[in-house]
Amino acid sequence: MRQSFRGSSLTAVVLLVTAAPTASAVGQIAQERVDLDVVRRIRDEGLNRSQIPELARQLTDEIGPRLTGSPGTDFFVRTY
Repeated sequence: MRQSFRGSSLTAVVLLVTAAPTASAVGQIAQERVDLDVVRRIRDEGLNRSQIPELARQLTDEIGPRLTGSPGTDFFVRTY
């Protein structure tokens, strides 16, 4: 019977130790102010002027896969 009491008290201590820092961190996050203009500008940049589709096309169609140490690696290093 003592063993189950010891196990439950250990569980309570572990929960207390792990939950206390988490609770204080949640309060700190909630107080942070978000600059919505910056968020809007980042989103606009990503959605309207992203170069990722062109970069992905170039990497997959023109360059292709390269294994380290393969003959194509030297070309890639010299070119890009």
